[in-house]
Amino acid sequence: MTIGSKMVVIAFISFLLIIGVRSEFVNTFVDRRVNLETQLIRVWTTVRFIRHGSESENIYEYLIDDYEAQHYVRFTDRDGSILDHKLMNDETVHVNLSNEQDLFHVEEVFWNCIVVLQKRKPFRKPDYIRYIGNIYYYSRYTTLRYNVKYVIDTHYYVNIEPHVVNNYTSEYKFTNPLAALSKKRIEFEIITSKPLIHVISLERIIDVSHYGRISIHERVVLQNNGAKVIGSYKPTAKEWFYTFLPSSAEDVHLYDTLGVRYNWKFVPNENYTSIEFRSRFPLLGGWKYSYDLSYTVPSYEYLYVTDEARYLLKMRVFDHVLNDAIIDSFVTKVILPENSVNYDVLKPDGFPSDISEETTITTLSCFGRKTVVIAGGSVIENHIDDFIIEYSIGWINMLRVPLKLSLWLYIAFICIIFTIRFSAWISLK
Repeated sequence: MTIGSKMVVIAFISFLLIIGVRSEFVNTFVDRRVNLETQLIRVWTTVRFIRHGSESENIYEYLIDDYEAQHYVRFTDRDGSILDHKLMNDETVHVNLSNEQDLFHVEEVFWNCIVVLQKRKPFRKPDYIRYIGNIYYYSRYTTLRYNVKYVIDTHYYVNIEPHVVNNYTSEYKFTNPLAALSKKRIEFEIITSKPLIHVISLERIIDVSHYGRISIHERVVLQNNGAKVIGSYKPTAKEWFYTFLPSSAEDVHLYDTLGVRYNWKFVPNENYTSIEFRSRFPLLGGWKYSYDLSYTVPSYEYLYVTDEARYLLKMRVFDHVLNDAIIDSFVTKVILPENSVNYDVLKPDGFPSDISEETTITTLSCFGRKTVVIAGGSVIENHIDDFIIEYSIGWINMLRVPLKLSLWLYIAFICIIFTIRFSAWISLK
């Protein structure tokens, strides 16, 4: 900050104190970047502030502007460490700051706030969508300087003329102080050809095994929520989709309702495995497509033994499905080993889901296996987090499956020998 800027800040704070305005913080400079390239509105904000009330004031009241829409928010400090925060209501978040801190970063994602302007469209015509937001920084405190950039990679119309336009980036600069709770409507009408993909259903089944590998099966139903295509159309290039699996994933199978898919790529990397595949038909506006994905992962990477001789399973509630997709509904079923008892479930904090229990009959089970069901919806890839299930099982019960399998193999062996050696013919000498 230059000497002139410091003098302006000091003069403004003195003015606030003279007129009797009570505020613990003053936002000296706020820089915001809003990405409108996808259906997920991503907002990155850097807030610089000073305290002019109590020096020990460490609770910053952050206001979520578009709180009526589904949203995700995360706060980090200068070094990228996550800051503790508490959601007081739908609009207000209390952020815990240290005494030496004068800056923090905010990452926000909003979804289901894009409006498709037309319900139907001819083939090969783009979608017209609308986004309405607040151009000002909505804060409980006064803001001295404020910059905001809107990033759009296609043609658009906006109701407020930007100060700077560069490579589909509209920038607005405000050098005069903004009062607390300032609002001014900004409206974008965007022309886009990108599909608005929603995962309308995601079913994830995790079969826990103590004998080497854990099997995972996912059934995904996709839908393009753009304007419905009417009239005649010609075959076009099919969509490429990308999903990511753990780097240790093996026995990967991808298929849909018509059979195994052959036009997909398995690309292993150091930290993850990339799956690239095409839909069987183009995913036009209003169309649906479903596929199944199954694979296995090593048990030792996700299953641990605690000090109390209990087993602890730590896995993701759901994994990456598609880039920039919205998951409307998901169900994750964790099938525990047979005769598991005294299990405890710990889901991620603030995770929008419900937990229930059911019984699942599998191939080698006698009386069924306890299944933990985690259900929720309206989530995005930023919500990906681990659940923890801690349970107990006796070592004798762990021998039931191999003993049962050995018994079946022995009975099959006896039947085969009996069939081969037994003869019903009576020989006459």
